[in-house]
Order: sequence, then structure tokens, then C-alpha cells
Amino acid sequence: MLMKRQKHEDHRGWVIEAWRASEGFGCQQVTLVGCAPGIWKGLHFHPRKASVWMCAGGRLLARVGDSVVPLAAGDGVLLAIPPGVPHDVMGLAKRNVLVELDNEEFVEGDKVRL
Repeated sequence: MLMKRQKHEDHRGWVIEAWRASEGFGCQQVTLVGCAPGIWKGLHFHPRKASVWMCAGGRLLARVGDSVVPLAAGDGVLLAIPPGVPHDVMGLAKRNVLVELDNEEFVEGDKVRL
């Protein structure tokens, strides 16, 4: 599921309110992921964990289920990934940063590589 956030911008820069607790996603872990250009990180899924992704630097391609979704820093797009859905990410720019918000802390055994 894609969610588009409003970008508030003026001569000083911009602000995007990326997440609010009132939206019902109980964030328990935030992970920063550096993504090398042109290399998929590795297709996998989590039986229990749900995540929300956003690009904090550079440009990314996110593969979620059968869809490929472009993400870019400052675009205000969030990508929700439910448990059990295969996903992967690849960087497109020289430096790429993915921010991952998770509904629970990662535990060993909750990652199945495909």
C-alpha cells in the first residue's frame, strides 16, 4: 500500500511529516539501510513483522509482491509491507538510504530468504 505525504516547502527548505502514532501502526523499531546502486539487497519476507519504508537519501526501487515501486528522498511516499509479503530494495543513485519502520523488533527466525 502506498501512502503519499504532503510536502511543506518554502525558501528555507521542506518538511514532510512521515509518520504519526495516531495512524495505528505501532512502531517498535527504526532501521536505516544503505543500498548500493544497481544491486538488489535480497528478496525475502517476514512471517510476523510488518514494515513501512521511505527513502531518506538518493533513489530506490522497491519490489513488493508483484509490484516495483520507485521511491526518492523528499517525495513523501511511504510504502507499507504486510507480514508474509516478499520484498526487496535496490539503490539507484550513488548514495541511497532506506528508513524502515517496523511494528515489532526483529527477532532471529522472522526472515525467510527466497
